[in-house]
Amino acid sequence: MKKIILIIFAAFMMTACENDINLKLDDNEDRLTLNALIDCDSINNRIHVSLTGDNSPKAVIGATVEIKVDNNLVETLKTDENGYCVVTYKFMAGQNVRFDVSSPDGKYHVWAEEVVPQQVEQFYGIDTLTIPDKTYYEVDYGYYKRSNKVMRYDISFKDSEDRDFYMLQARYNVMEKFISHNYWGSNDDSIVNVWKHTGYEDLITYEDKTMMEGQTLIPNDEYDAPSFTTLVNKYNAFNDEIINGLKCTLRVYGVLNYSPAHEITDYEEYYDDEGSHKRVKNEQYTSVDMTMMLKTITADEYYYLKALNLMNSELYEDYNSVTGGLKLPTNVNGGAGILGFSMSVARNIHLQGPNHFVDGKWQ
Repeated sequence: MKKIILIIFAAFMMTACENDINLKLDDNEDRLTLNALIDCDSINNRIHVSLTGDNSPKAVIGATVEIKVDNNLVETLKTDENGYCVVTYKFMAGQNVRFDVSSPDGKYHVWAEEVVPQQVEQFYGIDTLTIPDKTYYEVDYGYYKRSNKVMRYDISFKDSEDRDFYMLQARYNVMEKFISHNYWGSNDDSIVNVWKHTGYEDLITYEDKTMMEGQTLIPNDEYDAPSFTTLVNKYNAFNDEIINGLKCTLRVYGVLNYSPAHEITDYEEYYDDEGSHKRVKNEQYTSVDMTMMLKTITADEYYYLKALNLMNSELYEDYNSVTGGLKLPTNVNGGAGILGFSMSVARNIHLQGPNHFVDGKWQ
């Protein structure tokens, strides 16, 4: 049995993120691997093609990727020197999409086919509430923490009558403006520096019954770590078995680890050697907007993320010792990897500060 390290490029992030995972294959043959999780709200989806090797995957340079939508060829791509290519086609709900991937030497060929899921049709909105004091479990570090800056998000929507799979994501946009005032007499020589950054919020979801699929984890002791017989849903992927066509409100939390909306960081007043009155004042303005995205994902992507979630958890060591290595599910015929699609509804929430993030830019 061959053990390899497979790099997964998750397109559910705004830019692809990488997760190193262990994958055991049942044979000794190399396999062509396609990793393509497509965000249908983007026309800049980066996918990866590799060949499984003895110790690590090898990027396939010059692989041909053909994309067909409802049996019509819409895009033909070549992978670059790192095995990547960018899909620019805008996919729509209900389309039947097929990816065909061939190695440049013609030795390997794989294909995968999926139907793009429908967007949530009845999305009622998001209510927020600032929580002044909350104990929560820091999943990545294994201990409880307490914060007096927590935002609660209540996300309401109606599940369809079909079998649906979801993923919840929150993307923050932060603009920090630093102003250094140098007053001398009636003059003000100010220097302004602006720093903008974005990323994905680590939502606290383990108290919500729907997102945890019935297996909730409620922190009740600030000092005792929970017994991990409950698997924390790190990827925020969940099914509709509990809501089953009904209206649902997800209750999740986010810790507000941001500087205050406005603060004076330094102030000094003095007379120089020539007797001139001078003042120095440094201040900072911090604006934060949060974009909450409820995504409908394909079934294969859901089961793939659930398996990945287990492999990256503390429970996996016990699971692995009892049942042996976990094999990630794949819908790539003739090879390995995953093809998935997501459709999202999104709402922007202004959390603090004088500036607002609107239509992809700060105002």
